[in-house]
Amino acid sequence: HDSAKVPDCPPGGGLLPFDLGCLAMEEPMEHRLDIIKDRLHRPRNIYCDGKEERHRELARKFLACVPDEGLVLSNARSSAQQWLVRELGHPSLWARVDWHALSTISDAVIARRANRTELWLLSALQNVEGRKSTVQHWTHESRAVLHDTLDARWADSRSCKSRCASCGLPCISPAGHQCDHSCGADDHQCHRMVTITVSKDVPSKDVPSKEVPANSKDLP
Repeated sequence: HDSAKVPDCPPGGGLLPFDLGCLAMEEPMEHRLDIIKDRLHRPRNIYCDGKEERHRELARKFLACVPDEGLVLSNARSSAQQWLVRELGHPSLWARVDWHALSTISDAVIARRANRTELWLLSALQNVEGRKSTVQHWTHESRAVLHDTLDARWADSRSCKSRCASCGLPCISPAGHQCDHSCGADDHQCHRMVTITVSKDVPSKDVPSKEVPANSKDLP
């Protein structure tokens, strides 16, 4: 089966659900195949009402810029972080919703792969010929392996709740990682600048000011 024929995402972009759970496993293959086909071929405007929050908008933009082919799922969070740095600048400049986008993008990447892989598998299984009992057995086994593999990948991608050991920004690694907690930045300096008053012993219109990092010890 040619994976190139599997759509990368719905026309116009869109976030797909991750629902490859036990209930999906119990659905008749033909019915499940129709659901996945519809998701990947339906125009985006059916999935979006035009009022998406910023983190979802960033996730859709990531999917449009970064194709599924060749993307390593175990690196989904670091790939999202690197892309967000290119889009938004240093992590210390991000708003809270931008940090939320890190997990939204990671989830969207895995959901996209799950839907595309399930479409590929079910389409291939539909064309298998042979004894009915044997085909049913291998169909169930193949779907179970796919479920277990992608469900484990989804679980492994949950976000770490700790903070960077060097600067205190959120850790970008998945929960349960073995390496040091890190924000993923090349440096751990604060790039967000704020203006402070240098001296209060002069008339208000002449009060000198300067810009310092938002985490500076000079802040009052």
